[in-house]
Amino acid sequence: MAWAVRSGKEGCIARRLRPSLHDLRGTDTTKFYINGLTEHEIAEIMSLGGDIVSRIIRHCIDRATAINDRIKRLNEARTRM
Repeated sequence: MAWAVRSGKEGCIARRLRPSLHDLRGTDTTKFYINGLTEHEIAEIMSLGGDIVSRIIRHCIDRATAINDRIKRLNEARTRM
């Protein structure tokens, strides 16, 4: 979520704004990734570059989860061979 911060005599006040386009892009990318789409497939669907998708996934998903998912995919690919 996007936040607006205002400071004054009362101190720092933060309030939630409506989600930005970047928030929604991260949410969709995360949901696609968790549901098994590859980074390449997500990039095609979202019309984004592969490096942007990788950064979103690293930012939005726990690093350990992302690594475990990649290991799982590699193992599945190896068993298909």
